[in-house]
Amino acid sequence: MLLAGVAMPSQACTFAHLVVPIGPYFVARISTGSTVVNTDPLGCHGMLPLIIEHGATLNNLAMLTNDLGGHDGPNGRGGILVGGLFDNSASATVDNLGEFFLQRSDQGFSGVLKNAGRFVNQGLLSIESGGLVNSGTLINAGTLTSFDTVRNSGTLVNQGMLTFERSPGSWGPRFFATGGVIDNQHGGTLILTKVEGGSTYSNWTGSTLNNAGTLRGFNQVVGAADSVTLNLLAGGTVENSALSVAAGHTLRNDGNLVNTYVGLSDGSTFVNNGRIAGKSRIDINQQDSTLRNTGHIEVDGATLTNYGLLVNAGMVKVRASGRIDNGDAGQVQNDATLSVEGGTINNAGSIDNTGTLTNAGLIDNQGQLSRVSNSGRFDNAGTFTSPAELVNTGTIANAGDFRVGGSFELDGTFVNTGQMVFGAGSFTYGGGTYQQTGGVTRVDGSITIPTFELSGGRLCGSGRVSGSVVVSNSTVCPGNSPGKLHIGGGFFMLGGVLEIEIAGTAPGSFDVLQVDGVASFQSGVVKLMFADGYLPAPDAQWSFLQSTYGVDGLQTMRFDVSGLPAGYTTTIGADGLISFSSVPVPEPGSLALMVGGLLAMLGMLNSKRPGWRRRAQAASTG
Repeated sequence: MLLAGVAMPSQACTFAHLVVPIGPYFVARISTGSTVVNTDPLGCHGMLPLIIEHGATLNNLAMLTNDLGGHDGPNGRGGILVGGLFDNSASATVDNLGEFFLQRSDQGFSGVLKNAGRFVNQGLLSIESGGLVNSGTLINAGTLTSFDTVRNSGTLVNQGMLTFERSPGSWGPRFFATGGVIDNQHGGTLILTKVEGGSTYSNWTGSTLNNAGTLRGFNQVVGAADSVTLNLLAGGTVENSALSVAAGHTLRNDGNLVNTYVGLSDGSTFVNNGRIAGKSRIDINQQDSTLRNTGHIEVDGATLTNYGLLVNAGMVKVRASGRIDNGDAGQVQNDATLSVEGGTINNAGSIDNTGTLTNAGLIDNQGQLSRVSNSGRFDNAGTFTSPAELVNTGTIANAGDFRVGGSFELDGTFVNTGQMVFGAGSFTYGGGTYQQTGGVTRVDGSITIPTFELSGGRLCGSGRVSGSVVVSNSTVCPGNSPGKLHIGGGFFMLGGVLEIEIAGTAPGSFDVLQVDGVASFQSGVVKLMFADGYLPAPDAQWSFLQSTYGVDGLQTMRFDVSGLPAGYTTTIGADGLISFSSVPVPEPGSLALMVGGLLAMLGMLNSKRPGWRRRAQAASTG
């Protein structure tokens, strides 16, 4: 390249006639009012930094390649510096391998890059002041940073780093994507708001954004006629963004959303086939808006609010600091896995589970008209409270704290190894089965089911169980220190412990097991516990077992009495009548005789019970 003194034709690309010295450097300068046209079909490979001053134009009609960087020019600025206009025509190509700057000129005006052809950036393209106007194809495989304005009505493909940054003292960058396509490909990162406290003014009217890379700081209404069409492709990630889905529109996510807000308006639908994680907040704001999930949603450090329809055919996890608020018009349909892992579900609407619902946090079925229905499997290791409606036609396994305060339709199976509380005023009914292998069941409400089986743990309370109660290796403790437990059917103790607390003779001061059917005992222990220092008067009596159709086998039980001082004794009749008297303390040798006489008396009393005789006669004639 000639450095000076030779006039070159306008179609040549050596720019030799433009060369001027700046300090120790030589640069090619297009001065104000001048126009240079490049028509070299072989490509113009610049050998010197090129400065396009304000009011000057470089019109590229062919091929131009820039491979100069900052070390190649004055003030650390090499490559191409545009303070005027760089116009890349429709049939032309620019390949930037070095540095390309749009900057403010000495006269205070800003540079413009107009691309109607093909512009490939593999180096640095920096819009410091001025604007990029793209109506052709711009491919960024390097770094493109804009502090000012980008207008795109063509195709902008990002494979590298595309950042909108707010420079100090400015209003922030501006981005106009009217009618264009932004294709953020795998490996590309598009950042629309980088500086904290800064903002990017964006107008996406009629445009399309395809994201298979990383998209950050995207805050837009999507789907409306005057907004953007957003395609969230597999492998892509949206971070720290806000997506509002326009009325009647559907947004589909096949990628990843992290720390991103999604808001649904009237009639809109959000289909998630990908993954939503981090502090991502989701608002299903209207009754006719829908979230359909076949992917993975983690509610962590944020809230999912539903006043519409949430259909889960994938995985929804509510982490320790996450929450689902299901409003009074909200419906949650779980056909796959809904897992509360230390978080909370507040339900004032309806939750229908046909899949697997697991809770290690809190589910509060709190609304006046709220409803939880399970026809799948519900595993509770946390806390479940239901003052409203609960329906189970599947299986509920409780190892946590499960509390029913309203209606509970039990037509499936309930297995308890934790704490199960049927609260005062609650009403449980149906054709299902209640099984307990451990833990505690407290009945203070009403239960009407065919089978109530306990093979471990404790059964306490002052409510009513209508149906057959079968007890083995369990403890039955009527009342709530003390009180009455009412069994509306038969009571069958195959083994275990019956605990009776006595603190007086007045009704309510001692425990009572009331059985409307037959009370049958095969083996176990009856513990009579005189509580609170209570010392009965001589000849005091208590009837702790009340059975409409009689008592069988009480004499087979072992009786343990505690809480009485020496010199007092109790006599237990076969029908559960306890008599109390004060007697001298027996000698050790006579103690065995007293116990033997007591058991003999129990046998005689049993044989004299009218109910027992009726059953014996019925058996002999049957």
